[in-house]
Amino acid sequence: MEDWGSLLTGVGTGVATALITILFTFKQKIFEARLDIKKQAFLEALNILDAQASFYFKAEGAILQKVAMEKIRATFNNLLVFSNCLDIPRTYVLFICGKNDNKMKTLNTFRNLIRKELGLGEVDFKDVTYKNIAYFNSVECANEAKVKTGNKNTFVPE
Repeated sequence: MEDWGSLLTGVGTGVATALITILFTFKQKIFEARLDIKKQAFLEALNILDAQASFYFKAEGAILQKVAMEKIRATFNNLLVFSNCLDIPRTYVLFICGKNDNKMKTLNTFRNLIRKELGLGEVDFKDVTYKNIAYFNSVECANEAKVKTGNKNTFVPE
């Protein structure tokens, strides 16, 4: 009889361990999927703000990037749904619609809010200036990329 008890205890422990492992793996996969969706939403928002920045930080002969309002609204909704910090969608709206004199500061605040939400910590973006963004929007940058790659839509840093 004791052998049966030991056997049942061993089987029970093995089944419990397997169930816990399956549950943990399932929860981990859900967490990773949510994180991927969140990262995609954040990157889309950053791309939209960079495109909008082309209108604020112009160089001579700037290449302006237009973004459809439908895409701006969809990204805002994704930020509302997937952000744990409501300052992220608020700062997104402030950059796009707000009357604020320091768009660069707002953009850098947005970047840091995203970094914080992803557990990456803050970065001092003091070296990222209007001049950098204006250059990326310039014909000079596009021509330099075209010379290096044959494609004006590709940027190749030094």
